[in-house]
Amino acid sequence: MILVDGGKIEIVSGTVKGGIHGWGAATIIIGEPDGDVDITNPIIEGTYGISAIEKNIEFYDGILKGTIAAYVESPDQVETGYGVCDGEEDGYKVAYLKKLATIEPSESEITLIHPTTHQITYTYNGDGIVSVRSLSPNICTAEIDTQSRTITITTNGVGNATVEVSAPETAEYLEASTILNIEILGVIEGKVNITGKAKEGETLTATVSDLNPTECNLVYTWWYADTPDATTGTTLATSVSKTDLTDTYIIEDGKNLVGKYIGVTVTATKDNYVDAKFNDITDSSNGGNGTVTIPNEFSIGEPSKDKAKE
Repeated sequence: MILVDGGKIEIVSGTVKGGIHGWGAATIIIGEPDGDVDITNPIIEGTYGISAIEKNIEFYDGILKGTIAAYVESPDQVETGYGVCDGEEDGYKVAYLKKLATIEPSESEITLIHPTTHQITYTYNGDGIVSVRSLSPNICTAEIDTQSRTITITTNGVGNATVEVSAPETAEYLEASTILNIEILGVIEGKVNITGKAKEGETLTATVSDLNPTECNLVYTWWYADTPDATTGTTLATSVSKTDLTDTYIIEDGKNLVGKYIGVTVTATKDNYVDAKFNDITDSSNGGNGTVTIPNEFSIGEPSKDKAKE
């Protein structure tokens, strides 16, 4: 056994029986940082291959062997491009260096609109076989083509999903894995229709129908415009967010709305869905040509109340 109380010790060759134990700020260096890793020399073996109070361990070559553990604290510096591989050999817990393998996808944070199929590419610097596995199969599936190094994601529903891409440890490389985080959003469908007379003092009602999915949060924004084909205009009123499928607006006197078209925009929101907007605007079904009139006023296509009494 070698005990190091402060200072530094370097082992570049040979075998150390009983392991190495560092006290205080001792630095233990195994091998040489020359870019050429030799996993057979030096050999450090004992109850623990290496233990150090303050974990000042540099590991560049050789193998650590311990009957209980190869090391107490993992080495904090190793040869560039390598990682520590843990295993067992002849009754020992062993540790030595292997090349790092990395999987780099072209996208790792992905947002999709259901239903769809989406393809990404990846790079891999190891020599194992890359595989893919959806951890959320109810939301999406994933397939891999190792020849073209592509991954195809197919949505099955909405929500947050994860896909694991991995390659096993080989004789030369450590295992590698990465996670794809996928947000899959749905599309809200529906429509809105305005009923009621477009006259001062009258109440217009907006009714949402064919809403899918149900139980969306709805905000009704009432507005006016000069043309019958407008999809937005000057705001008159905005409701609170609610799940009610209807909302009303009273055409008040004194708002200079005569001759204007009244419209409504419904903004529908729901978790894991893209916000949607539905519009409608008054037309001949709301009296006359759809513009606001005043009581007893004659409008095109509608008799005056005085004439109706005759």
